Amino acid sequence: MNFTVESKIYRCFQDLSARKTWNNFTLTIGGHLSTNASTPGILHEGFVIANHSIAEKPNMLYNVTRDSNTNELTEMHFYACLGKLIPFTKPVFSYLYYTREANVDVAQVQEAVKRDSELYDFDLENLVYTNRTNWETCGVL
Repeated sequence: MNFTVESKIYRCFQDLSARKTWNNFTLTIGGHLSTNASTPGILHEGFVIANHSIAEKPNMLYNVTRDSNTNELTEMHFYACLGKLIPFTKPVFSYLYYTREANVDVAQVQEAVKRDSELYDFDLENLVYTNRTNWETCGVL
């Protein structure tokens, strides 16, 4: 997954070519960065078609950690409103914990989730944990 951040917009490129069924296919999502300096992590994200994001929903980026030597991102937390995926159902949310560290210990991930659930009023019902094995099983890695 590669990110491009500009002054007002951002793009995330997910290469799905590793899947046997998709040849040279990249899924692009992105949206608009916050225009409010007091809430810089409130983004609006959707699918990108012809360099325009559509169906944008609120997405919160928070608790960003950077390497003290290189200043590169090492950890990010996202919480996104996906909306009602099926009419007449309750809205669905996405909680994502990203890290550059390979093979993160499950206890570390659970601690991050616990910390976030204590600090924020997130809907974490039906939370699903994924790891390298899950990504390999579905063909992304």
